[in-house]
Amino acid sequence: GLDDYLEVVQDPMDLETIEEFLEGDEYEDEQGLVNPEWFWEDVGLCWENCIVYYEGEEEVDAYKMALDMKAFAQELEDEFWDGMDTFEENLGKVDPALHSIA
Repeated sequence: GLDDYLEVVQDPMDLETIEEFLEGDEYEDEQGLVNPEWFWEDVGLCWENCIVYYEGEEEVDAYKMALDMKAFAQELEDEFWDGMDTFEENLGKVDPALHSIA
């Protein structure tokens, strides 16, 4: 079992908690928008915690999957930030007369 999990992991995070935070507006900033930095930080923490917990037991499937998921999540985050950069670049190109539509 994971009886010693809270002794090993200092800042617990899991996908269920991330879902609850999203549904409960825990990631919202002062403007009521989801702060992606907070979200991605917790996603990374989720996988990092698993890696820390199973440190020294690299043959365990959970450890291997956490490494894969951490890498996959990092790819998704990179794509997200690239998309945000593109969005912000294009936003500056929008005709100011159309701003009231958005």
